[in-house]
Amino acid sequence: MQEQLSLAAPGFDPGAQGLPWYRMVLSQNRVYLLSVFFLTIPLIYGVGTAPWRYAALVGCCLSTAAFYLGTVLVTGWGFWARTAWLGAMTVSVVGVSVVAADLGPLGYYSTYVLVAAALLLPWRMSRYLIVLVGVGGIVAGMNTEAAPMPAIMAATGTVVALSIAQGLENRRITAALDRAEQRTAVLAVAAERERIGRDLHDILGHSLTAIAVRADLAARLVDRDSARAVTEIEALAAIARQALADVRATASGMREVRLATEVAAARSVLGAAGIECRAPNAIGALSDADSELLGYVVREAVTNVVRHSGANVCVLTLDQDATGHTRLAVSDDGKGFTGRRGGGLTGLAQRVEEAGGELELDGDARGTRLEVTLPGSARDSGSRSLSRVDATPPTMTSTPEGER
Repeated sequence: MQEQLSLAAPGFDPGAQGLPWYRMVLSQNRVYLLSVFFLTIPLIYGVGTAPWRYAALVGCCLSTAAFYLGTVLVTGWGFWARTAWLGAMTVSVVGVSVVAADLGPLGYYSTYVLVAAALLLPWRMSRYLIVLVGVGGIVAGMNTEAAPMPAIMAATGTVVALSIAQGLENRRITAALDRAEQRTAVLAVAAERERIGRDLHDILGHSLTAIAVRADLAARLVDRDSARAVTEIEALAAIARQALADVRATASGMREVRLATEVAAARSVLGAAGIECRAPNAIGALSDADSELLGYVVREAVTNVVRHSGANVCVLTLDQDATGHTRLAVSDDGKGFTGRRGGGLTGLAQRVEEAGGELELDGDARGTRLEVTLPGSARDSGSRSLSRVDATPPTMTSTPEGER
């Protein structure tokens, strides 16, 4: 397909296809049409010559005019058919010169071949052919008694044909850039939809899980501790309002996620679910990009722990090694993850990969561990003071579960 497009005629107009032939001919630039009248010059000067010679001259002039005007009709033909048409037209123009017994007309009328070449052949071919034929017309024009006028006409025709060919090539490039821009716009829309879908999954998955956990807890406390039940219901309403605000902000691309905020939220959600949370008490300086990404990691990991693990303990660790790499790990002692990754983990892995980091997910009968490693950078190397949990890893005793 690419090869076919590269050999297409620059003068091809898809909008003119299907029109009657005379409409297609008339659709050409009026300058092209009027230039045919220059073929009357050799007919005027040929008056008085031998009848057979004059008849041959008329035939060659008419065939040259037919080939020239018919160029627009063959732009949709295949490459070799168009090349044959151009060759036949060249023979017709040379015939005018031969019958006129003087090569001067070749300098005058080589322009017809040059313009046809610009319309029928790709720029990478036509530019060489135009220069070659143009030089031939100039040389032929200089070797006549009428020199240098035929040579000047041939040089002018060469410049005109090169201008036409270059203009058609610029139009092709512009059209290709427009198509590329349209494809880029489509891809940008698709990427934005993917971002919004991924963000909504992260927001609503976490928030709805927290709502469900607190609603269950409030239902159990209604008869036993009504005051605490009211507290849980109020917290539930606050989470719902925050989720609504996050969804609205996500739609406009303005929502901010920070690691410290997500760690605090993780403590609350895990505690409400009856899962012990071991996490850093303080988090040092991180770049905005790293803090946002690690916040998403904590949000997705904790959501999966609450939903699927059945764990008793969840441990969050955060540290930085001597090379400046930052590592965040979330582990639990629940049902080991051994299934395929769901949409949330897949989207999270894409985020981490785009940031140049690595995501590892391991699960067995002792539990699940999700670890993300982000590369260090010159701007923040040595400036991050990160706390690490000094806690003994939880004892893992549960059985594997499926997708998270």
